[in-house]
Amino acid sequence: MYIKSLTQRYFINLKIDFRVPLPNFLSLDKGQLECAYVLGIPKWLVFRDIIVPQTIRRTLPSLVNEIIDLLKESALVSVIGEADLLWRARVAGSEHYLYFEPLMRAAAAYYISVMILTFLAKLLERRLS
Repeated sequence: MYIKSLTQRYFINLKIDFRVPLPNFLSLDKGQLECAYVLGIPKWLVFRDIIVPQTIRRTLPSLVNEIIDLLKESALVSVIGEADLLWRARVAGSEHYLYFEPLMRAAAAYYISVMILTFLAKLLERRLS
């Protein structure tokens, strides 16, 4: 239930992230759009090949930020009662009366996953620019 509410919230944020730059396609160079229309390129191709790539390039940092926030907040859901990595670490700690090691492993796993996502985002940003 909590995962569902987190997912719905992040889809709403993603909708806002993509809706904000779309009207800003007017801030794109007018020559690009005029050239495409003069060449007789259909509007859907102009949208697909000119507007969308530039919009994705603009929204990519906020999109990656939302994904990383979702990963971090899933750990907060475990405090409420849903199962995830942090919850499993606490269960393992209570079974063996060793809390530090499982929690440090969970923290390392979260850190590594965030670093991997950040690295992939940098690669994607470099490829798109």
